[in-house]
Amino acid sequence: MTDSPQYPGVRATELQLLACLGVEPQELEPGIPWYYNTATYTLALGRWHIEFLLQPSSGEVQLRIDCAGQRCFEFSATAVRDVRVIDQPGVDVVEIVMEERSRLTLQLRPSVKITQHFQTEPPILPVEFPV
Repeated sequence: MTDSPQYPGVRATELQLLACLGVEPQELEPGIPWYYNTATYTLALGRWHIEFLLQPSSGEVQLRIDCAGQRCFEFSATAVRDVRVIDQPGVDVVEIVMEERSRLTLQLRPSVKITQHFQTEPPILPVEFPV
């Protein structure tokens, strides 16, 4: 496994995701470089079962979360703008950026939490020009 270079659209590297998620991914096509492959990370955190799929070169992301055997969250996106690991002591977070003002964060530790962030365009204020 090698650290991948920074590519437009996906800032997270293979090693950053490994450190954050804490599991080796299952690759769809063994032998194909990570950036061009499809990596599925499967985690069991207490009652939570989390499956995170990433295809870095296309920006495809899928996230499935089950709690006590029941599907409680599912997310699927193609051509996301970015995927990055938020580096904070004691906190493991993956951020998926769909648009400049729309993102989803998956916090794994210290507790599982999903947060969707969406910011609407600021209102356009009238501009007056002196005559």
